[in-house]
Amino acid sequence: MFFREITPLFVVCIMGVIFLVAQFFRSNYDYNIAAYLIIFIILLVIVFFADRFLVTKIAYKTLFIGEAIFLAAVILWYAYSTSYTAIGIETSKPYFFVLYTDDDGLQKKDIPSKGLFSKEIVIERDSTIKVNYVLYNKAQIDPPKSWNGYFSSKGVDTTINGKAAILQIYVRGEGISAEEKDQLLREEIEKIK
Repeated sequence: MFFREITPLFVVCIMGVIFLVAQFFRSNYDYNIAAYLIIFIILLVIVFFADRFLVTKIAYKTLFIGEAIFLAAVILWYAYSTSYTAIGIETSKPYFFVLYTDDDGLQKKDIPSKGLFSKEIVIERDSTIKVNYVLYNKAQIDPPKSWNGYFSSKGVDTTINGKAAILQIYVRGEGISAEEKDQLLREEIEKIK
């Protein structure tokens, strides 16, 4: 009777406990994650017993449909909350510039979708990459993969054609000093104007 009516939450709880126990064994008995795993297992057990209680109080079809809708909403919320916009750059230079401006440049609608809500594009260019100002805080700039994530960046507020803009330089490693970055930024601003 306790396991007779299988609901979506029942399946998620059983699979979740199995997954978490397997994670512990896969981590070579890493006791640093054991506390987190135990907390999640306790939460899953509480949800499991709440589900079993609801099975006795609510009609099975109604509960099944309600749980399915709830799980679908949680999955969509998670996909949306972890979505991102990434602009990958590939260049042969040891540095590149990104210019954020209102005039023109790459816009969110120009970036192809990846997955349900995320967007990603890779641009191969040795010149300045122009990006619409709207994406300044909403897009992640990914430097070339050959840099192995080892880079530094610096930005400066400027005016281009009478409009506010932000010019950022991304430099591979630590090969360029702060003064050299400032000099490169000034030279690039003069070229753009």
